[in-house]
Amino acid sequence: MTHEFGSVGLRGTPFDGLLPMLPLLSIAAVLTVVGLAALRFRTERATLGTLATESVVAYVVAVVACLLVTNKVFSAQYVVWVFPLVLLLSPRVGLLFAVAAALS
Repeated sequence: MTHEFGSVGLRGTPFDGLLPMLPLLSIAAVLTVVGLAALRFRTERATLGTLATESVVAYVVAVVACLLVTNKVFSAQYVVWVFPLVLLLSPRVGLLFAVAAALS
């Protein structure tokens, strides 16, 4: 662990090797979520004739989560970005998110 610029950093062989791959992991994660969203939206459009609001919000939250997790910089304050969106989801998901935010 290092303490630079008022933050705590992780250094070492596993982390140094992972750092150059983070942009590719980020792109792959976002493209995966977008692909899954496209499949879900196509199915909903075919069966319901419209898109469920909760599905759209869930996939937006998933994309933001992918960007947060695969970014080389993480701060607990970034979790605040997701709070307004999570409030639109089910209470169960909101509780899970609150627990994850508290642990971070």
